[in-house]
Amino acid sequence: MNEITEITMIEQYLSGSVRLKEICERFKIHRATVWRKIRRLREGGREALVHRLRGRPSNNAKSSEFKARVCGLYEAEYRPKDFTPWRFYREVVRHLPEYLSYSTVRRWLRKTQPVENNDLPGDR
Repeated sequence: MNEITEITMIEQYLSGSVRLKEICERFKIHRATVWRKIRRLREGGREALVHRLRGRPSNNAKSSEFKARVCGLYEAEYRPKDFTPWRFYREVVRHLPEYLSYSTVRRWLRKTQPVENNDLPGDR
């Protein structure tokens, strides 16, 4: 649900043309979520419904230095030994200073160099 839809939904509720139950069912959200959005709209106007991280990096984003270290390690030491990204991940993940998911490693390695789709049995 985007901000425009949220604003329209809340304005319809406040004008009395739509009931709270209808909004919850239509958008599959809890009534507490609707009340929170109503409170934000009343306190801060339409701008208050814009996602707070818009235009900013994710709270879970890894540093570019960390990304470069992981990709560099793969390229320098594991790719020459024909390690697939999955095998590389399984070998290295426990030694990393912070948590890193396989999908993140795979996405990073894809950006540096194309990765074949058959490196994990479940990918086929």
